[in-house]
Amino acid sequence: MAAPTHAVPEARPNELVPYAAAGLVGAALVIVLGNTNVDAGEDGGLGPALITGVGCVVLAALLFALVLRRFSGTRTQIVLMVLTILSLVVFWSGATPVLGAAAAAAARRPSGSFTVAGWVAIAAAAIAVVWSVVAHFM
Repeated sequence: MAAPTHAVPEARPNELVPYAAAGLVGAALVIVLGNTNVDAGEDGGLGPALITGVGCVVLAALLFALVLRRFSGTRTQIVLMVLTILSLVVFWSGATPVLGAAAAAAARRPSGSFTVAGWVAIAAAAIAVVWSVVAHFM
């Protein structure tokens, strides 16, 4: 019999809150650093920061309130990991940390460790944040 694709009933909603918060903090860092101290002729500023910030909040709400509560398992982990890696192309949007946090939440084991998909997504999210910090201060 195949494993169910629905979330494990013992996973309480409060267990996802730290992951969602970490993803949104990472997204906020990327967005703020990417939209301040920009050169003349570049896009950035308060308007784009607010738009991408709202987009990240909506993305986090969809992932943590709908997707992760309904789906779990290896397929979910891999899909979220691949989306996290692909989102590096638009790292300035802040989506990478949010997707990485969702992948980590999906990939957590009962022991507290993560599967490989979780670690890869965490690494991709960290790359986006570090990339933003380095680019901001260079």
